[in-house]
Amino acid sequence: GLAGLFGILFVKGSLRINLRRFFAVTGLVLLVLVARLVAGSLHEFFEVGLVPSTPALLTVVGFIVKGSTSTFILIALIALPVLVMLPELRLRPEVLAARPDESGAERRKRVAGVYRTRNWQTALMSVTLATVLALGGLTYATGQAQYRPEPQAVTSHAGMVHVSTEALQTNQLNLYTYAGKNVDVSFMMIKREEDDFAVALNVCGICPARGYHQEGNVLVCDNCNAPINLETVGMPGGCNPVPLAASLINGEIQIAVDDLDAAQNRFAAR
Repeated sequence: GLAGLFGILFVKGSLRINLRRFFAVTGLVLLVLVARLVAGSLHEFFEVGLVPSTPALLTVVGFIVKGSTSTFILIALIALPVLVMLPELRLRPEVLAARPDESGAERRKRVAGVYRTRNWQTALMSVTLATVLALGGLTYATGQAQYRPEPQAVTSHAGMVHVSTEALQTNQLNLYTYAGKNVDVSFMMIKREEDDFAVALNVCGICPARGYHQEGNVLVCDNCNAPINLETVGMPGGCNPVPLAASLINGEIQIAVDDLDAAQNRFAAR
C-alpha cells in the first residue's frame, strides 16, 4: 500500500525528489536484500551438507538470515528512500520569493504548488514512520514471546546424571547444565508423551553453540532462526539439536557422564 501511494504521487508529480540520490539509496538497500537471499540459499546448502562451512561463516550467515535482520532490511527498504526527501521539505527563501517575470496570481499559484508538494511529502513520511514503528513493535513483541527457560544445574552420581521427569510439561522446552571438566555442557529435554522424551544437546548440528528457544510448538535456532519441529528433536541432521543418548528408568532420565564430557568440544568455542 505504501509503495502504491508513493508511485501514484510520484507519477502525478505531487512528489519531487532528487532521483540520483533516491536510486543510489534504493540500490544500496536492494544489494543488502540480495545478500540476504544469497545467505538464505547458502544456509540451505549448509543444512543438507552440499557446501562446507565454518563456525565464523555460519555466524555471519546466521545473523543475515535471522527473522529480525529481515525485518530491519524491510524497514530500511521502506524508510531510507523516503528519508531521501527530507532535504526537499525545507522551504528555501528563494523558492517563495517573487520573481520579476511573474504576476501576483502566478506567484500565488506557484507557491501553492510548493506547499501542496510539501504537504504530500509530509503525509508520506508520516505514513512511513507509522509503518516503521509498527514493524519495530511487532519485532519487539515477537522477541518477548520467545520461551527460554533458565537452565537447571545437574550433578552426577556413579557416572550417571539423573533428571526426574515428574515436573516436566508436555511439549515444553527444559534446559539443563552439567559442569564438565573443561566447560559447561548444556542439554535439553522435551516430554512429548507420557513415556516419550526427547533428549539432545542445546547446540545446533551445524551452527555455533548459540542454543535454542521455543516459539509455540517449534524450537528455533538462536544462531540462524531455523524452526525445528518438536517431533524431530533427537534426530540428527541440519539445524536439529545434536542427539544425546539417554534412558528412561523409574521416572528418571539417565545420561552417561562420559557422553556429556565427550560433548564439551561443541561448547568450547562458544
